[in-house]
Amino acid sequence: MATHTRLFALARWAVILLFATLSSTQTQDNLQWENGVTERWWVDSATFTKPHLNDAIERWNLIQAENQSAKSNEWAGDYFSGDDTHGTYLRWSQRAGFVMAHVNKCEASLMGLSYGRVLASPSSLEFIFEFNKSSGSHGHNNPHAPAPTVIKFVPVRWSNDQYLIQENEIAEFGDFVAGLGKYNQELAWIDGIQFFARGEAQSNYDELPQVPPGYERFIRRPIDAAIIAVAGSFVRHVKESENPWWNELITPVTLNVGRPDGVKHGMTFHIRGSEAGETVKVTLVGKHSSEGIIVRYVRKRPGLKLNEWDDGVDDPDPVISIGWKLSTRLHK
Repeated sequence: MATHTRLFALARWAVILLFATLSSTQTQDNLQWENGVTERWWVDSATFTKPHLNDAIERWNLIQAENQSAKSNEWAGDYFSGDDTHGTYLRWSQRAGFVMAHVNKCEASLMGLSYGRVLASPSSLEFIFEFNKSSGSHGHNNPHAPAPTVIKFVPVRWSNDQYLIQENEIAEFGDFVAGLGKYNQELAWIDGIQFFARGEAQSNYDELPQVPPGYERFIRRPIDAAIIAVAGSFVRHVKESENPWWNELITPVTLNVGRPDGVKHGMTFHIRGSEAGETVKVTLVGKHSSEGIIVRYVRKRPGLKLNEWDDGVDDPDPVISIGWKLSTRLHK
């Protein structure tokens, strides 16, 4: 028993020593950035030197101080672009310049760092880079692409939200507003957006964005529609290998918009006010109307339970009705 006790004690001290060594190594190889907008970021000192990090942090804090003063530019402040896993935090002011921090949000680690000067006018902002470096280990930037020296942004106000849109992406922003192009899909918001934005909790997206003169032609209106006829539903059986629990319940509907309105085969319309986020997928386009389907799901066997928390009984879906309002735009 004594031998086992000594061995256990030696093993315990070995583990403690290992963790102490790893902790010391992490402290030596990594820096921390208490940024004030989210959790602290870990910074690899092999990629970003301490002087460059200190310069960025000092500028970051100076920008905040300027923006808290009464003389701050109305567009200055903190912006974010990205999704749930990666994102770029941008802070800028007219005199102190800008700082961009690209962050792996899952690891709270800094992946890219940029800072520089800002030239501001009523219709545009030019960010002039003085430092720009990336670890190159993430998939959001092309490591072979030349680093930018200047980025020109267009300030855009959309209800209570403010956007900074790169000038060469203003047409894509127009698609984003209208829910068209690559944004016309059932779950288009899942991957986040690439535009820098800051906003309030409540916004009226029924309005079109306000853009500087000359950029109005890029902002597209969404296609709005209504259901004018509802046909009988039918079950589309799904292979067990594809889904062992659910079949699809298909309801054909007719919309009051057609080809002259910009409707295309395969286009997605979002049902306004749908708590479940239901959509209509266009299957046939005509001159004055279009056909589409609403897909719901029914259990393959009544009472089939999916897990121990499921009672096998689903809440009733709202009855699909003539007059339901639809739109291509994602924003409510």
